[in-house]
Amino acid sequence: MIKMLKIRGQITRQRFVITLLACSLILIPPGGLVFGFSSITPYLLSYFHYLDPTTQVSKSAINWIYASLLLGQGLSMILGGLAEQRWPARYLAILAVFFFDLSLLLFTWTTSDIVLLALNYFTNGMALGFLTVLCLVVGLSWVEDEHHGLACGLIFAAFGFFSVLIKPLLTLCINPNNLLPEYDNVLDEYLFKDENITEAVPRVFTTFAVLSFVLQFPLAFLLVKNPELRPSVYDTNVKIMLQRSEFYIMFVIFGLNKISIVYVSSYANLYGETFPDTNM
Repeated sequence: MIKMLKIRGQITRQRFVITLLACSLILIPPGGLVFGFSSITPYLLSYFHYLDPTTQVSKSAINWIYASLLLGQGLSMILGGLAEQRWPARYLAILAVFFFDLSLLLFTWTTSDIVLLALNYFTNGMALGFLTVLCLVVGLSWVEDEHHGLACGLIFAAFGFFSVLIKPLLTLCINPNNLLPEYDNVLDEYLFKDENITEAVPRVFTTFAVLSFVLQFPLAFLLVKNPELRPSVYDTNVKIMLQRSEFYIMFVIFGLNKISIVYVSSYANLYGETFPDTNM
């Protein structure tokens, strides 16, 4: 499928394939976090109550944490688009990878306060947004315009594929015996009371951060934008872009798409995860 892409600029096909793979593979950890968050939500809620039995953290509060991640992603994509026009993509990618993995490592130190945890996830989302923009800009800069759609699909292939694998992997790491949560009459919540499960939550974040850094850091150096690419009128004049109807159509489509993602990745899956034996 990569052979179908028409290369633009002075680059060998081998180097082009490596660059495109780097753009795709570096998005694997963020993709797993965004779409795999619903799998860890019940365990995260139980972990909060394990640390402090008197905490008032509820399901809705946990879902706001996820919303803060998506908010950071959306805002940083705007900033990433502006930044990549001023500084080399590889340096911005290295910076984004550093903050992405650092926020995962800081998970254990931010669980004392749900606001701190939400800010931590917001930072994580900011790094994700930066990486998404950089991967698209770099990958598409080496492809002719008529093949941009196929190139986007290849770049996000790993992003989507790993999100399917992350759910069973998280369950295997946190709850390998597939234990059921216990109903708490006082809190009116299903919580995991087994200490082996609750204590595994911070370890998963730490392990995920280390593995993510090992994968992402070398790939960040491969994100090099085509130096021969000339910016279009839409890159240099935002006002012209805002005058086109296609911009607002895409804005609404992506907005509606995010609403469905938030619902499925929080409320719907949160309910199903409390019945692990039914495979909901």
